[in-house]
Amino acid sequence: MDPIQKKVIRTKEYDIHFYVSLKDRITKKDKEYFWYKTGEIHNSFGGAAGELLHLGYVKYYAGNNLAEKGEFEYGLKTGIWKRWYSNGSLMEESRWVDGEKYGPYHYYNENGELMTQGKYRNNIKTDIWIDIKSKDTTWYRNGEPFKDHPRVVRKRLDSINGKESLLKRIFGKRDSTIVGKKEGFFGRIFKKKDSAKNSKLTPDPKEKKNKNTSILKRIFGKKERATDKNN
Repeated sequence: MDPIQKKVIRTKEYDIHFYVSLKDRITKKDKEYFWYKTGEIHNSFGGAAGELLHLGYVKYYAGNNLAEKGEFEYGLKTGIWKRWYSNGSLMEESRWVDGEKYGPYHYYNENGELMTQGKYRNNIKTDIWIDIKSKDTTWYRNGEPFKDHPRVVRKRLDSINGKESLLKRIFGKRDSTIVGKKEGFFGRIFKKKDSAKNSKLTPDPKEKKNKNTSILKRIFGKKERATDKNN
């Protein structure tokens, strides 16, 4: 286990109890670190110029009420962090991972009533945020706020720009294919029926001529045979 040391800072407003790591650590350039030097706590991105805060951290008001509580992991906030009003009511609750807000977030007024709730991902607001007092809902995507769900907004923008939605394009093609198949199938059936019907209603002139010729032959053939008998 790395060597640690407890520190206490006392001011007119707060008493702060915390621990620092006495071992040097490699820092990351995109992270915010909290560190101790010359009786004060400092914070900076990408590095530290003192002893990194590590493990438990507790801040008290002058009247010994809790003001803030959480944990550090080599200068980075981690786990659940809470802040309180001087009257003892919970002010804020957030979750931290590797020095960044990540997960549920809640904010309360001095009477302990929930005012705002939402979610962070990598220090950026995401998903649904609700303002309880105004009953206002805001959707966040990559930190960008929308009064409607991003999918609804995207659909509206597509309609404005004259672009069809993906589902409409997919099912539109499918419907046109199905309709084409149905029309082709029924078209072939009715085409056959119509052609058969038309052939019955409008006989071929050659067939009519042949039929008339056969009738004449039968009539005049009988007359010729009767004449031969009389002779």
